[in-house]
Amino acid sequence: YQRRVHGGNIDAFSSPESVLVSSADSPIGIDCVMRLAKQPNPPRVVAAVRSLESEEARVAKSIPGVKVVALDPSKKESVLESLSGVSKVVLIQDDSHPMAAEAAEFASAAKALGVSCIARVGAVGSNERKSTVGKWHDDAESAIEQSGVPHVWLRAGPLMDTVALSAGFPDEGTPGCDDSWRPDPSPGIRYGPKGNVPLCLPLGESSAAFIDPEDVAKACVKAISKPEAVSKTFNLTGPREMSGDDVASALKERCHLPLEYSPELSKPDTPGRNIFPCTLR
Repeated sequence: YQRRVHGGNIDAFSSPESVLVSSADSPIGIDCVMRLAKQPNPPRVVAAVRSLESEEARVAKSIPGVKVVALDPSKKESVLESLSGVSKVVLIQDDSHPMAAEAAEFASAAKALGVSCIARVGAVGSNERKSTVGKWHDDAESAIEQSGVPHVWLRAGPLMDTVALSAGFPDEGTPGCDDSWRPDPSPGIRYGPKGNVPLCLPLGESSAAFIDPEDVAKACVKAISKPEAVSKTFNLTGPREMSGDDVASALKERCHLPLEYSPELSKPDTPGRNIFPCTLR
């Protein structure tokens, strides 16, 4: 697996004094925390998580030199407290809802506290504003730009770890159902007949270059550590474009999952649609 970076060279870097990683309880966030802490001359790392009881928070607490704090990005006091003493920020936001207000609050606090750079993880193509989530990402970037805080945009393609499977069949216990390939079956998930489990992705008939979260984290560490990256945009993608059928074939071959891509069931408003995570890694 290889990473492709379009827009600049971010291979050389020097360590900043201190870095806060927001959403450190996400796959990109916790990987970024670990990579920052393992540098030869590591910065002080602040891992901001929503819950101090999460598994990722426990992992972060076990890393020497890492401070773990609880962060509620919707509350000004929480943002200010988490940014205290921080010189640079890796901003990773939950894109299940509009992000501009939280980004503006974060940038305002960063400006007031003298933060020298925000490296924000966004989405490839968000500046084209062709989707709802793309518009949310673009609005968040605009909010940070308006604050005047120096920034780096890291626009990532869809993540391998967020490939979602949907088994949207109406009856549990259907003859021929097989959930033996699921290591941790969740209550309420309805499985389809073996050989016809639909794969759901937000692709329709298009394709996307899925990227490993680890590669996004690597880019975050390098971008936040290199002054030359400021004001630049880096589009991070996987090695090749994959259609829904390509993804289904890859998972079927590598993980022995009985999958077929279903553009219709991939629509967010499909009734009875059950989603659980899978991975292309």
